[in-house]
Amino acid sequence: MIKCLKLNGVSALYGLHFSLQIELMLEPYRLARVTGIELGQMNTIIGWAMLVILIVVSFLMYCLTNLSLGSGGVKFWTSILWLPYAVVFMYVITSLFLITDRGETPPPVMGLLVILATLLYPLYILFLNFLTYIRNETDN
Repeated sequence: MIKCLKLNGVSALYGLHFSLQIELMLEPYRLARVTGIELGQMNTIIGWAMLVILIVVSFLMYCLTNLSLGSGGVKFWTSILWLPYAVVFMYVITSLFLITDRGETPPPVMGLLVILATLLYPLYILFLNFLTYIRNETDN
């Protein structure tokens, strides 16, 4: 039972990470308007922020997966279980922060990027899990 809770906790964190990255990618117009920073500079800030978040979260999730899920194949379920959590987090974020200005809507091509990210994100999770699996196998 504890292993199931840990698995769902790690999956929820993966879902939160994905949701935050996607929302950052989709909302440069709104962030620029709210902060008063011009759009070009905001795009640069968001790009660097997304890169830093990816590196930091990758390291933290590697350590957390290694500590909480340990060795074994159960950690590979996170590559599937992150999706419902990501959908819930995205729904909550979009419900809390509604688009009030029509100019803040993301361009239609962003939908294709979200689909691509959704297809590639499980590979990222599998890569991190495979690294923890290799580390646990070489330590034993």
